Amino acid sequence: MDRRSFLKTTGLAAAATAAGSATSAAAPETQLAAPAVHAGVRELRLAMAWPDSVSGLADNAYRLAARIEEATGRRFRVHIEAERDGAAAAFAASDADLYHAVEHDNAAHDPAFSYFAGLPFSSGLAPADLENWLTIGGGQELWDELAADLGYKPLLAGHIGRAPRLWSNRPLNSLGEFEGLRVATMGPEAEVMRALGAVPVSISAREIGAALRRGDLDAAEFGGALQAMAAGVAPAARLAYEVDASGAGTAVTLGVSRRLWDSLTPSDQTVFAACASEAYRLAIAESDTHEHIILRALCDLHGVTAAPIAAEVSAALPPITEAVVAMLAASSPRAQRINASYMAFRRATGGARPATAQAPIA
Repeated sequence: MDRRSFLKTTGLAAAATAAGSATSAAAPETQLAAPAVHAGVRELRLAMAWPDSVSGLADNAYRLAARIEEATGRRFRVHIEAERDGAAAAFAASDADLYHAVEHDNAAHDPAFSYFAGLPFSSGLAPADLENWLTIGGGQELWDELAADLGYKPLLAGHIGRAPRLWSNRPLNSLGEFEGLRVATMGPEAEVMRALGAVPVSISAREIGAALRRGDLDAAEFGGALQAMAAGVAPAARLAYEVDASGAGTAVTLGVSRRLWDSLTPSDQTVFAACASEAYRLAIAESDTHEHIILRALCDLHGVTAAPIAAEVSAALPPITEAVVAMLAASSPRAQRINASYMAFRRATGGARPATAQAPIA
């Protein structure tokens, strides 16, 4: 469904406008629908990995696009192209100026990209710590260097939720029940799942919900309740397992093509970076605020069952994850440098911080 038509024909239009005012983020529908009527407007194309929906990650991308337009006095207009895979390839082919996706998508070029999306489970950094590592711990310089080879400037711009769950249609009450589990994963988590006996499946985010409903997948790790519901992962999966309480999760990137970034004035570069930073923090705030509300609704209205993962699985994850991250660190000289910086920051800050405690679902 076209998101603009949906909002125009339902009462959500007023709600979206009110929400935009409350968060100081202007509602994207009005912004993006207005034509460029004055001279000097620069048209930009944003490749988005997500379906064009009225909630979730797509809505985050539209809101960010609207903020960039507003903050630059409408000198830029951002046109979003949904369900685009391979944003880095789009940059190389000059098919996009921006992309909104996770850095795991670029791991085929260098596995070290996964450090900037988020390492799995107990090896991850909480959202605030990931941002701190980038801004004051030297991580951004390392990320810039890595991304330069693919022709873009990377910025944190969103988050899939710091209460990540394993959404499953198979009970996972013991290690043995992971054997043969077909699970959608991103980045190095695939190797963790493989070590548990599962079968990792590489699949785009927009296809996970349908694959779960068809039975082509048994499970998926896809962030917290807000984004899982928006992406159709829940209630397509009826069991929501809390796998790790560290509160790390997966970050979303705004990639700015180097040809665009280098053409911007320093003030416009600052505006783009500030808008991305605002979007990152707002996405985290939304996920935190809605996590328990949406999870309860999924349980009460859709028959989803929420529970912690089995104790023996929880005990097995840290050593497996450490071994997988060690392999990742050894995959390239750049990965070694990035890992050294990342782990030094973790030691200095005490590692990932626990997510906000949530009441159990009755």
